[in-house]
Amino acid sequence: MPSILQPTYSEDLPIHTRREEIIRAIQENQIVVIAGETGSGKTTQIPKFLIDAGYGENGLIGCTQPRRVAALSVAQRIAEELGVTYGNEVGAKIRFTDQTRHDTAIKVMTDGILLNEIQDDPMLRAYDAIIIDEAHERSLNIDFILGCLRQLTDLRKDLRIVITSATIDTESFSKAFDGAPIIEVSGRMFPVDTYYRPIEEMLEDAGDLTFIEAAAELINEIINHNNEGDILVFLPGERDINELRRKLEDSRARGCDILPLYGRMANADQQRIFHPQGRRRIILSTNIAETSLTVPGIRYVVDTGFARISRYSATSRTLRLPIEPIAQSSADQRKGRCGRVSNGVCYRLYSEQDFLGRPRYTTPEIHRSNLASVILRMLAFQLGDIRTFPFIDPPSDTAIRGGYRLLEELDAVYSDSRSENEDDYRLTKLGRKLARLPVDPTVARMLLQAQRENAIEDVLVIASGLSIQDPRERPAELAKEADEMQKRFVHKESDFLTLLNIWNAYHDEMDRLSQGQLRKFCKKHFVSYQRMREWRDVHHQLERVLKNLKMMPSGKGNAARGLGRKTGVAEQSTQPTEANAPRSDERGHKPKQASNNKQQATITAPHCTPFTPHSSLSSDAATYAAIHRSILTGLLSNIAVKEEEHNYRGPRNRKALLFPGSGLFDHATAKKQRKASYAKTSKPKPAKTSAPAWIVCGEWMETSRLFARTAAKVQVQWIEDVAGDLLKLKHSEPFWSTKSAAALCKQRKMLFGLEIGQSNISLSRIDPDQSTEIFVRNGLIEQGIRERPDFLQHNNEVSQRAESELARRRLGSGFAVEDRLYDFYRQRLSAVGSYAELRSFAKRDHKGRLDFLKASIDDLLPEKEQTDTTEAFPKSLAIGGSELPLRYKHEPGGDSDGVTLHVPLTQIGAIQQGTLDWAVPGHLEEKIESLLRGLPKEIRIQLHPLKQRAAELRKQLKPSERSLREQLAEQLKEQYGIQTFKDNWSKTEIPSYLQPRIQIENTKGDTLADGRDLEELRASLETTSKEVSRGNGLDAIPAWQTATAQYERENLSNWSFGDLPTEIDLSGDSGLPLKAFPALVLEGEQVHLRLLADVSAALHATQKGWPALGTIVMGRDIAWLRNDLKDLKQIGALLLPLGDFDTVKASAWHHIQNHLFRTGEYLPLKESRFKKVLARADEERRGIVPKLKEQLRALLEARQDICLLLEQKKTSTALVYPGMRAQMERIAPTNILEHYNFTELPHLTRFLKAMRLRAERAKDSLQRDIEKSERVAPYEVRQAKLDKLAKSPEQQSQVKAYHMLLEEFKVSVYAQELGTSQKVSEKRLDKLADELERRLK
Repeated sequence: MPSILQPTYSEDLPIHTRREEIIRAIQENQIVVIAGETGSGKTTQIPKFLIDAGYGENGLIGCTQPRRVAALSVAQRIAEELGVTYGNEVGAKIRFTDQTRHDTAIKVMTDGILLNEIQDDPMLRAYDAIIIDEAHERSLNIDFILGCLRQLTDLRKDLRIVITSATIDTESFSKAFDGAPIIEVSGRMFPVDTYYRPIEEMLEDAGDLTFIEAAAELINEIINHNNEGDILVFLPGERDINELRRKLEDSRARGCDILPLYGRMANADQQRIFHPQGRRRIILSTNIAETSLTVPGIRYVVDTGFARISRYSATSRTLRLPIEPIAQSSADQRKGRCGRVSNGVCYRLYSEQDFLGRPRYTTPEIHRSNLASVILRMLAFQLGDIRTFPFIDPPSDTAIRGGYRLLEELDAVYSDSRSENEDDYRLTKLGRKLARLPVDPTVARMLLQAQRENAIEDVLVIASGLSIQDPRERPAELAKEADEMQKRFVHKESDFLTLLNIWNAYHDEMDRLSQGQLRKFCKKHFVSYQRMREWRDVHHQLERVLKNLKMMPSGKGNAARGLGRKTGVAEQSTQPTEANAPRSDERGHKPKQASNNKQQATITAPHCTPFTPHSSLSSDAATYAAIHRSILTGLLSNIAVKEEEHNYRGPRNRKALLFPGSGLFDHATAKKQRKASYAKTSKPKPAKTSAPAWIVCGEWMETSRLFARTAAKVQVQWIEDVAGDLLKLKHSEPFWSTKSAAALCKQRKMLFGLEIGQSNISLSRIDPDQSTEIFVRNGLIEQGIRERPDFLQHNNEVSQRAESELARRRLGSGFAVEDRLYDFYRQRLSAVGSYAELRSFAKRDHKGRLDFLKASIDDLLPEKEQTDTTEAFPKSLAIGGSELPLRYKHEPGGDSDGVTLHVPLTQIGAIQQGTLDWAVPGHLEEKIESLLRGLPKEIRIQLHPLKQRAAELRKQLKPSERSLREQLAEQLKEQYGIQTFKDNWSKTEIPSYLQPRIQIENTKGDTLADGRDLEELRASLETTSKEVSRGNGLDAIPAWQTATAQYERENLSNWSFGDLPTEIDLSGDSGLPLKAFPALVLEGEQVHLRLLADVSAALHATQKGWPALGTIVMGRDIAWLRNDLKDLKQIGALLLPLGDFDTVKASAWHHIQNHLFRTGEYLPLKESRFKKVLARADEERRGIVPKLKEQLRALLEARQDICLLLEQKKTSTALVYPGMRAQMERIAPTNILEHYNFTELPHLTRFLKAMRLRAERAKDSLQRDIEKSERVAPYEVRQAKLDKLAKSPEQQSQVKAYHMLLEEFKVSVYAQELGTSQKVSEKRLDKLADELERRLK
């Protein structure tokens, strides 16, 4: 039982004026709210009031403080006032330190200690009274404690609760406790003057200033003008304190005691501020000194106006620690720290307007914290639902949902499906274990997994390290030195192992160094000695808890130090390991087994002396994997995949940058990128960095941007192993895989919206119906499977017959056949996505046979047609007694749309354009209408209505070898008196589906060529064309066989076949045109009489065979001319542009032959015409070689003259004009003897001389030449147009006439004195060009 204390009081404190009132209120009310101003004495006196009110005899009087330093100082002060020994009747309990005994009456503690005790004993049976001091701070612990006490008031009427607060927002506390009485107590304060010194005003004299520099300047100003009184400076954080301390030590302030004060300092160091040493003090503090503490001797307060405030986003799972302006209430608290012992002065480094614009109160911590830990405690200790828990300011639904969601991910809670409330959660077995560990649930989860991974000792060090602030220091002015000294700790693949290296290095030195030397070691390596001690304390506490929970063997660890044995992993390259810890499932679901796939892990510390490994795992790679799988279990929301350079994408589309201070950061590449960006105006392309593809980070920290801090390389398989049922499988994009020959779909493994992996899986088990549909369509109908079973080949043949029959009946397209075949398969198959599954299906349902999938043509066709369409749409084409099959297909836009004529290679010569036009009579009327619609408007309007006119013309036309356009032109002229020309029909078109498609096949049925243009097909089969020209290609047609036997002759030596017509009709009874055209065909030195299938081919062949036959008939009378051609050598070097002499001689011989045996008409073949040609040749042959020699010499001399001028470009007498070289090459090309006939050679010489004269005159008057060239230019343009239109040799021969006429025109313009061989003018040129254009079009 606690000792009975006898309080004594000092009347100096303002609270004593209300002593009786307060004691009476406590006795009469279960809850009392006391609002005391700074300096009122409420913190130290209220515990004594409770003793006087009769409390403390049957239980403890508990008093909470928000900070450890305040708890210790308050307990010591109360003990001093009561005249008892501190630690006996009055004691304190803070984290890691318990200075109480069994007979302690007054126990001062941090609010976290009381919260833990509530969890152990929700009734607080050890207490008579509870004082919640500084409740206005509204920390998460305070709000939670107040809610617990509110619930406890009905269960323990004897428990007295006193809530003390600064004079701010006391009404909220009273309201929360059903109108508890409020007693206000004034403070004991000397006057405090407030001066606003905004940094903006100081900038006018000092340039840019930070609040650190402004504070340093102000402190030195105070020291210069005032000799008495200590200075208390409020700064946002520890780093700011250290930076300001260094600045002051280099200034006049170095003569003062400069003392830091922040929460993570050791208790002994914190206590120094309460024991002045005689010198003036400058205390640099965080907001820890705002309340509770009474620091003696403070006269000046310097308030920077900032504090580092933690803000957690439940939505994004990010923790921000921004430096923010403080609220008015905090500013007033800071101001109240001076004026306790004398007049005080408060300097605010911001304006009064700024102060008045700030919020009145600081946002309660419950609205800016992660609630997972609170929820876990409430569930574990059955404190009720957080949504109905009596918080003063209830948290938002978003924050609550975020907390539950995090606990679900940790497998700590599950939603009770039996409850009507979907938000009714229950703890899992794992969750109950997590609740027993005094750390954040994420860290606790790591420890539980580490036990399974046999890595508890390593992870315990890391977990305790994550529970404190980073022990590494990096002063701004010594950043390079700090980075260099800390290299020995850095692990290139894991910042968590960097912490392990720091731990090991520290304890290596602690084993052999004194405390003073150890401090020097820490300072040298820029490691905080105080944080290392705190780390050891946290480690010791967690180790003790784990041993109590039987999670660690009690015999392990270094008893002398009170910590686990030194841990670590040696350097080693990445090797595979095995996961062995799937997520547990407390909800009756079978847990997912961990993958047995081996994974890689790397344990390297290139700048660190290797530490001796003590892990019980089989290898360092296994250790790495075990450690980081354990870490992953608590930080699954903190995984990320690299996008580029050091940019990562995490769950829920979170974008973050790898923290530059991480050992994983590729500084070398980043430096190169920065240099590149400076050098270029545009942003450089992303570089390849050594940063790993996947990481897990200790936290998402948002400052200037979002950073992934404390990161490590992980394998994606580890993520899958530990995620278990948190992984969501998404199936999408069903498709047919050609490679797998199966219906597959994409399976994406998603973790909180982040894709972990992607693979293709069988669609059959996901969607059997869709799988079957894809298999039928792609695998069977489109033949995507590799196998070729009998039923597939059978159905292909049936489908082709069905398609042709359907199109012939004009009942639909081939797609209709495909659809019917699809329905046929679909009715017989289910849950089949591949050929292997088809075999299994057949084995199960059809005894392994696949004949049930053979279709008949009736399965693929609709009911039979009512009327016969065979005449209009025949199934085959009869040509000369031969039947060629026709296949119909309705495939708009497709290559095979319309009708296809299957032609054997041996019968291609029998096909003529007229044959194709009349192949399908049912198309003829539509063809005619299409052609009429393409005629020029002035012609077309005379034929309206076109549909009716097309029907009339159809009746009047009969099958012919001539094209349909020629027949229509003739009928329009005869029947309607409408004259049309070739160019009128040039723009008319027949739709492709109405033009028969010709498919040429070999004897095996393989397609050799196909198309709708007969001439193009013949050109593409050059070898076949040669066979056709000999007649071999038509031997398969009976009518052709009869004709060749009757007419053809081999190796002619004279004209022995009489007169032959231009064409021989072989059409027969079919009515479709089949014509044969007699021709003289030259093969080598022999001439044959042959029947050809095309009139153009016959003409072209005869033009070569006619002179050859004349040469054979005249024999020796003309043979000597070839020998005389040797005289052409006398022309000498002038012949070089035409080639070597043998080439020139051969060309000259053909040139003379063509001249001697020339005729104006070759077809039809008439003997009388041939004899006249022979007679004329006999007359002209004498002296022809000398004539040719002289003409050729003159021509080549003129050509050489032009070539010399072109090389010199300009002489004293002549000037090269534009287009001169092209004109010369056109007049006198290198194949001049093949291109021009004998009578044209003199004209060419004249044309070249005219060119020379023009060049000379251009030298004299360029302007006059330009004017003349403007007359000629339009006709050169028309000449180029005609050249483009002339495709065949026959057409090019026709255009040559225009070339000659144009050159004559140029002679008349530029060299009139040379004369012209024919009348020439612009009008004659236009007339000839118009006529040629009509013919060619």
